[in-house]
Amino acid sequence: MIKRIIDSTINFGSKVAETFMDKGDIKYLILNALNKKPMHGYQLISDIKEEFLGLYSPSPGTIYPALQMLEEQELIKTSKKEKKNYEITNKGREYLKENQLKVTRILDSLRTNRTIPKLKELAVELKELSVETMKLAAKSAKESTIKHAESMKKTKTILKNTIQEIKNAWS
Repeated sequence: MIKRIIDSTINFGSKVAETFMDKGDIKYLILNALNKKPMHGYQLISDIKEEFLGLYSPSPGTIYPALQMLEEQELIKTSKKEKKNYEITNKGREYLKENQLKVTRILDSLRTNRTIPKLKELAVELKELSVETMKLAAKSAKESTIKHAESMKKTKTILKNTIQEIKNAWS
């Protein structure tokens, strides 16, 4: 439960993606993945996550509308076996070829950026902080409302101060 709350409120990956991609660039990554082989939606999500070294995993809410748009533009088509598979069309290959520089820019910036492993380490530490804080808050809520309110206030103050210290460290 706590992990689900953390995952839904802290989305490090979208911030990483914004650093390397412009709005709408997901279509190039989808076409690039489908140019390798036909895939279903969750395979595409996994392939793109792998390209982003695990730091960004596009949500179904990002992938499926993009797939629908690409299908409407006849850049991809679907085939139904056990699962709905998507495959690139000849028109899609041409479009990808015309936009290969954009794909290369995105993927090269990821692969040559030496801070990516450090970002991943930082994300793990931040997530651990979040999980531990939420566990303690949930436990405290069961025990005493007065103590819980005091602990919540102290924790908020600590986190606000920490945020300011982190901003100062990066400026």
